Amino acid sequence: MGALAASVSAAVVRYGLRPALRVLLWTACGLAGITAFGLLMDAITLTLGQGMDSVASAANRALAAVGAVLLAATARTDRRPGEIAVREPSAAPRPIQRAAWTGTLAFVRPWEPDTWPWPQSAR
Repeated sequence: MGALAASVSAAVVRYGLRPALRVLLWTACGLAGITAFGLLMDAITLTLGQGMDSVASAANRALAAVGAVLLAATARTDRRPGEIAVREPSAAPRPIQRAAWTGTLAFVRPWEPDTWPWPQSAR
């Protein structure tokens, strides 16, 4: 299951979201959802006061649930990974920069000569 999801996700990154890959993503999402259904059963068992069969299997089912959500989000997207628009960083306005410099200098002020680097009593 994990190998299928990883290989399909790598193919989407390399070739883009093509219709055949979208079908494979939805297939992997469905398989992960079936695996994650056991997590619901574990939650119901815990609410009724009984113990879980295995903590490791519950963690596996939780990871399958996260994988199902991520695979569904990838299958639903319409953009290629390289097409994500990123804005150029801009400088903060001048008053914000002054406030940042003032706050920085408040912590970096020079020490009094009699207490730096050690107080007189420590020598």
